[in-house]
Amino acid sequence: MSFEGKIALVTGASRGIGQAIAQQLAQSGAQVIGTATSQAGVDTIEQSLMAWSGRGMMLDVTDSASIDQLLTELETREEMPNILVNNAGITRDMLLDAYTNLVQAKWIADYAEKHYGCWSQPWYMSGDWC
Repeated sequence: MSFEGKIALVTGASRGIGQAIAQQLAQSGAQVIGTATSQAGVDTIEQSLMAWSGRGMMLDVTDSASIDQLLTELETREEMPNILVNNAGITRDMLLDAYTNLVQAKWIADYAEKHYGCWSQPWYMSGDWC
Protein backbone atom coordinates (compact mmCIF):
# COMPACT_ATOMS: atom_id res chain seq x y z
CA MET A 1 0.00 0.00 0.00
CA SER A 2 1.33 3.43 -0.88
CA PHE A 3 1.05 6.45 1.39
CA GLU A 4 2.54 8.92 -1.10
CA GLY A 5 1.49 12.48 -0.34
CA LYS A 6 0.22 11.59 3.14
CA ILE A 7 1.54 13.00 6.40
CA ALA A 8 1.70 10.58 9.32
CA LEU A 9 2.07 11.58 12.97
CA VAL A 10 3.35 8.72 15.11
CA THR A 11 3.49 9.28 18.86
CA GLY A 12 6.04 7.29 20.83
CA ALA A 13 8.16 6.74 17.72
CA SER A 14 11.60 6.66 19.32
CA ARG A 15 11.66 2.91 19.96
CA GLY A 16 9.79 -0.36 19.79
CA ILE A 17 6.49 -0.64 17.98
CA GLY A 18 6.24 3.11 17.36
CA GLN A 19 9.63 3.18 15.69
CA ALA A 20 8.75 0.19 13.51
CA ILE A 21 5.42 1.75 12.46
CA ALA A 22 7.10 5.08 11.67
CA GLN A 23 9.73 3.35 9.53
CA GLN A 24 7.12 1.26 7.68
CA LEU A 25 5.00 4.33 6.93
CA ALA A 26 8.08 6.20 5.70
CA GLN A 27 9.10 3.26 3.50
CA SER A 28 5.56 3.30 2.07
CA GLY A 29 5.90 6.93 1.02
CA ALA A 30 4.41 8.90 3.91
CA GLN A 31 6.06 11.99 5.30
CA VAL A 32 6.50 10.86 8.91
CA ILE A 33 6.64 13.04 11.99
CA GLY A 34 7.52 11.01 15.04
CA THR A 35 7.18 12.28 18.58
CA ALA A 36 9.02 11.65 21.82
CA THR A 37 9.05 13.17 25.29
CA SER A 38 12.79 13.91 25.32
CA GLN A 39 15.35 15.49 23.03
CA ALA A 40 17.26 12.21 23.03
CA GLY A 41 14.09 10.50 21.74
CA VAL A 42 13.66 13.16 19.05
CA ASP A 43 17.28 12.64 17.98
CA THR A 44 16.71 8.86 17.81
CA ILE A 45 13.62 9.37 15.63
CA GLU A 46 15.47 11.66 13.26
CA GLN A 47 18.34 9.18 12.98
CA SER A 48 15.87 6.34 12.38
CA LEU A 49 13.93 8.23 9.68
CA MET A 50 16.88 10.03 8.06
CA ALA A 51 16.74 7.91 4.89
CA TRP A 52 13.14 9.05 4.26
CA SER A 53 13.41 12.69 5.38
CA GLY A 54 11.23 12.04 8.41
CA ARG A 55 11.62 14.12 11.51
CA GLY A 56 11.12 14.07 15.24
CA MET A 57 9.29 16.51 17.48
CA MET A 58 8.77 16.84 21.22
CA LEU A 59 5.35 15.88 22.57
CA ASP A 60 4.01 14.90 25.97
CA VAL A 61 0.63 13.32 25.24
CA THR A 62 -0.42 13.81 28.87
CA ASP A 63 -0.02 17.60 28.63
CA SER A 64 -2.67 19.54 26.70
CA ALA A 65 -0.34 22.54 26.29
CA SER A 66 2.25 20.29 24.64
CA ILE A 67 -0.40 18.91 22.29
CA ASP A 68 -1.62 22.42 21.41
CA GLN A 69 1.96 23.56 20.76
CA LEU A 70 2.63 20.63 18.43
CA LEU A 71 -0.61 21.10 16.48
CA THR A 72 -0.01 24.84 16.14
CA GLU A 73 3.47 24.20 14.78
CA LEU A 74 2.19 21.57 12.34
CA GLU A 75 -0.58 23.88 11.17
CA THR A 76 1.90 26.75 10.67
CA ARG A 77 4.10 24.48 8.56
CA GLU A 78 1.04 23.18 6.69
CA GLU A 79 1.86 19.66 7.85
CA MET A 80 -1.41 18.61 9.46
CA PRO A 81 -1.44 14.81 9.51
CA ASN A 82 -3.72 12.62 7.42
CA ILE A 83 -2.68 9.64 9.53
CA LEU A 84 -2.42 9.47 13.32
CA VAL A 85 -0.81 6.54 15.11
CA ASN A 86 -1.38 7.13 18.81
CA ASN A 87 1.29 4.77 20.10
CA ALA A 88 2.74 6.69 23.06
CA GLY A 89 2.68 4.65 26.23
CA ILE A 90 1.45 6.21 29.46
CA THR A 91 2.11 4.47 32.77
CA ARG A 92 0.56 7.04 35.06
CA ASP A 93 -1.11 4.37 37.21
CA MET A 94 2.22 2.61 37.74
CA LEU A 95 0.58 -0.84 37.66
CA LEU A 96 3.83 -2.63 36.93
CA ASP A 97 5.58 -0.86 39.80
CA ALA A 98 2.67 -1.61 42.14
CA TYR A 99 2.71 -5.28 41.10
CA THR A 100 6.47 -5.49 41.55
CA ASN A 101 6.21 -3.92 45.00
CA LEU A 102 3.41 -6.33 45.94
CA VAL A 103 5.45 -9.35 44.84
CA GLN A 104 8.47 -8.09 46.79
CA ALA A 105 6.34 -7.42 49.87
CA LYS A 106 4.83 -10.92 49.72
CA TRP A 107 8.24 -12.49 49.31
CA ILE A 108 9.58 -10.53 52.31
CA ALA A 109 6.55 -11.46 54.44
CA ASP A 110 6.88 -15.15 53.51
CA TYR A 111 10.60 -15.04 54.28
CA ALA A 112 10.00 -13.37 57.66
CA GLU A 113 7.32 -15.90 58.59
CA LYS A 114 9.47 -18.88 57.57
CA HIS A 115 12.72 -17.71 59.15
CA TYR A 116 11.51 -15.63 62.09
CA GLY A 117 8.18 -17.30 62.88
CA CYS A 118 6.03 -14.18 62.66
CA TRP A 119 3.77 -12.33 60.31
CA SER A 120 1.19 -10.46 62.39
CA GLN A 121 2.48 -7.11 61.20
CA PRO A 122 5.21 -7.51 58.63
CA TRP A 123 8.49 -5.93 59.68
CA TYR A 124 8.70 -3.96 56.45
CA MET A 125 5.54 -2.08 57.48
CA SER A 126 6.39 -1.53 61.14
CA GLY A 127 10.12 -1.02 60.78
CA ASP A 128 10.81 -3.85 63.28
CA TRP A 129 11.55 -7.52 62.99
CA CYS A 130 8.32 -9.02 64.41
